[in-house]
Amino acid sequence: MTSAPRSKARPRPVARFRHGGPSLRSRLVNDATRLTVKQIMRGWAINPALGWPTGVVDKAARLLPSPSHTDAQPVRLPHCGAEWLRTTERQDCRKRAVLYLHGGGFVMCGLNTHRAMASELADRSDAAVLNVDYRMLPDSAVPSAVEDTVDGYRWLLDAGYQAGEIAVVGDSAGGYLAFTSVLSLAEAGLPAPAAIATVSPLTDASPTLHRPDGDSCPMLPRSALRAMVRYLRHCHRRIAVDGKRVDLVSPLREDLSALPPVTIHVGGRDLLRTDGEVMADLIGEAGRPCELHVWDGQMHDFPATTTLTPEGDRALGEISWFITRHTGRGPTGPRDHTAVHAA
Repeated sequence: MTSAPRSKARPRPVARFRHGGPSLRSRLVNDATRLTVKQIMRGWAINPALGWPTGVVDKAARLLPSPSHTDAQPVRLPHCGAEWLRTTERQDCRKRAVLYLHGGGFVMCGLNTHRAMASELADRSDAAVLNVDYRMLPDSAVPSAVEDTVDGYRWLLDAGYQAGEIAVVGDSAGGYLAFTSVLSLAEAGLPAPAAIATVSPLTDASPTLHRPDGDSCPMLPRSALRAMVRYLRHCHRRIAVDGKRVDLVSPLREDLSALPPVTIHVGGRDLLRTDGEVMADLIGEAGRPCELHVWDGQMHDFPATTTLTPEGDRALGEISWFITRHTGRGPTGPRDHTAVHAA
């Protein structure tokens, strides 16, 4: 995918929603995350190239109980694995499908860490979900992950789903893949999906995007983001794709006028809140429909706590409603009206 001039489409306003909080349970989860995950991320940031066993995160997640309401079947894509998640009570799921892309900074997490969240989407959206185990650093460059995402999308089309029945969903680094892969579909001769939904999306893997000062995000320290940028550059200097040096594309610098409807959810204390807000503004400037949800007091990727916090549960409900509204035969239930619209 190459950078393109911006469209001259007529801008349209972004639908902005502000959600209150945090709840007591959310505060407790934030505190626990600050004392554990954030400290681990600080250690990793000291030297990401040290050979950390990042794969152990997803392997450890195998010990988590599998969602009882979802059936998971392995899928083999051309260059990576994936799994096909369907609610056991609705095995056909012919109405809609979700292409799910996990977060983890392009270096960790996978099918096991995000199976619960993907399964909840399958259940609440009345959809089948293809959870993609895309290639990651340090062995593969980020464009390889984009290629795996496009392969996953093509797999859904080959399985009989129409583009209008598919939503692409990603959290954190998976949000970056959601945008970049959809933007690259035209070059692959494929139609755009019906919708994109992202949580705490990374939209600019560089230090050039202004992000708020301070280190208030309970999950991600600023040092980890800076270390990830350095590590990306380090890996891409030694990895060639098709014999060429890898350049990391930012969706912020692309022509966004062909994007389908988008919803973006960020936490009020999210280190990547600015990424989501800037992306929403640019989508609106490109004349495309976009919702931006800001959840007060929430950390990075907080909907992953859907079983622990009411805010995570409600955010996943909002995302599921957005998916059903734009795919298949429309909504299967009422929208969560807890959001407060901000002018």
